[in-house]
Amino acid sequence: MTGRPQAARSRGARPPVRRGSFPRARSTGRAATWRPSTGRPSTGRGVTWQRLLALACLVTLGGLLGWVVLGSDLFSVRAVDVTGASRLTPSQVRAAGQVPIGTSLAAVDTDAVRRRVAALRPVARVDVSRRWPRTVRIAVVERRAMVAVPIAGAGQAPKGTP
Repeated sequence: MTGRPQAARSRGARPPVRRGSFPRARSTGRAATWRPSTGRPSTGRGVTWQRLLALACLVTLGGLLGWVVLGSDLFSVRAVDVTGASRLTPSQVRAAGQVPIGTSLAAVDTDAVRRRVAALRPVARVDVSRRWPRTVRIAVVERRAMVAVPIAGAGQAPKGTP
């Protein structure tokens, strides 16, 4: 015999412990055999009940979160703040914006509110934003008034101008 010396085994002695996965009993009734481990967990081709349970929990949580944001009164519009209005009153801006009080803050169409307020003549720019949890803010920048000077004569410059 060449190579490593083999230790003598007495009757009933256990074989040395092998590293890797534990032996599995087969349904055929044969003795379990040792299979070497690949070092990776099994990839299981089928869908397990744990994956189905996790998916059901995620779907339920997503539905609950959607209902809280869109359907409950927790995030409904309670106030409309108007800033920057001096020539217009805040009530005129609120009336033009037509923000529905009591609807979900996430469902408010801020672009439509912006277009309606921008249609007012004294408004130069409008910014509409949501202030969570219950407020819509409309920031208005009004046009600057320009001075109109009447000119004497039809299309002629007044006397003394070059």
